[in-house]
Amino acid sequence: MTLDLKKLARTDIWELLDPADVKEALSNPPFLPLPSFLNIRDLGLVEGSPIKPGLVFTSGFLTLASPEDQATLVQKYGVKRIYDLRYDVERVRVPEPQVDGAEMIWVKTELGTASPLEFYATDGGVPAYVAGYRSLLKLHAPAYERVFRDLIKFESGSILYHCNGELKTVLSQVIRRDFNE
Repeated sequence: MTLDLKKLARTDIWELLDPADVKEALSNPPFLPLPSFLNIRDLGLVEGSPIKPGLVFTSGFLTLASPEDQATLVQKYGVKRIYDLRYDVERVRVPEPQVDGAEMIWVKTELGTASPLEFYATDGGVPAYVAGYRSLLKLHAPAYERVFRDLIKFESGSILYHCNGELKTVLSQVIRRDFNE
């Protein structure tokens, strides 16, 4: 039986997930079998994605990535460029490793201000999340623009971008919705 990722994604945040379901989900596309990477995915393998598989990858921070998994990322998956979209404070706290064979590019992003918690108490928090993601798009437009301009000019290989969850979520959605080959 194949795990229904959409159903799993709709699980209430307070409900514990079955560890077997999590293991199965992380062992199948769009996730890559690189166990030392945090949440690494091929955006081209997400259901309905217009992106060519093997072109754009995303992950959490790279600090825990083993040398073996780093080599696989470059050699098997063809990653030539890695964009670090983390804030200054994150980069100081958790420095990025150098991945042999890939160009490392830090794209400076600015810290925004969070919505007050009471905004999330209305309508399940949906209006607050929508407003928050819209403000992130505006705040981080220069960083997103840099990645998109490079994607347009990129001639061979693939890219990976990583950052905190909020930036990655917004960029993933924009790339998946608006990307043209």
